[in-house]
Amino acid sequence: MTKSDLMKLKKKLLVGIVIGILVFNLSFILPVKAQLPFLPQINLRTFNLNQNPDNIIASACVRLDGNCLFRITDRQVSLPLRISQTEQRIEDIRDIYLRNPNARLDTRTQKEGNFQNIYISVGDREMLVLSLTDRDVTYGGIQLNYQAEQKAEQIKAGLEKAKLERKQPYLINQAKIAASILVVSILSNFLLSRWQKRYQQAKQNLSIDTNSVSLPVSTQQEKKHSFNVKEVQLRIFQLLKIGIWLGALLLILGLFPYTRATQLWSITILRIPLRLLIIAWVTYILIRLS
Repeated sequence: MTKSDLMKLKKKLLVGIVIGILVFNLSFILPVKAQLPFLPQINLRTFNLNQNPDNIIASACVRLDGNCLFRITDRQVSLPLRISQTEQRIEDIRDIYLRNPNARLDTRTQKEGNFQNIYISVGDREMLVLSLTDRDVTYGGIQLNYQAEQKAEQIKAGLEKAKLERKQPYLINQAKIAASILVVSILSNFLLSRWQKRYQQAKQNLSIDTNSVSLPVSTQQEKKHSFNVKEVQLRIFQLLKIGIWLGALLLILGLFPYTRATQLWSITILRIPLRLLIIAWVTYILIRLS
């Protein structure tokens, strides 16, 4: 094996090791926290074949308008349905509360057998929202009656917040913030585009110099190295521009109660594609620089 072949092999091994580390980190060590609890999370526990999924205890958020009110605990197989039913009941109460702005909002808890029930009333209408079980004690370490009181207060605070977030002063203030984010994004992309044009022109000049046969070999190699660096810088500018627009969109969606759930779904859906994009981008940079 020649020295040149050995260097190529070392470079391939280096790129492979780096890619392997990135894949491991992005898949296991640094998972993006899903905003919605029901989509599968890939982690080391996923590959434990001895576990019975029916016996796995999990915890997840109950949300209203995209905000996490509290967490409940149940078997992993039963948790999605329990979360969905609880959220639907709270949303029904929210709709009644918003239609009757002068109605009084009250909470109470009551022990019935092995359950600690949470009731919410709007005016003269009362609804059962959630029944806590012994699993909630096992996971949280707090007695059921205290947990029920805490969650009842959290539900009440969430409903009051939902009402506040739909008032005109709040929406106007959020619209101003959204406009500010949009202006900053436009200015940032304008500056990045100008810098990108400069680097693009420098890259074209280097491309002409690199193809010149009148230059010494060492100079051609330096020009090629500079060309690759400019290429990487251009890709960084492209990634920054995409990141700015994507980040601005997600921030704006999270400002309003009507669109906050869309923000959470978007983050969850984009989680895996973004990981793959980062891996492909880093791999491309390594190849260009090597």
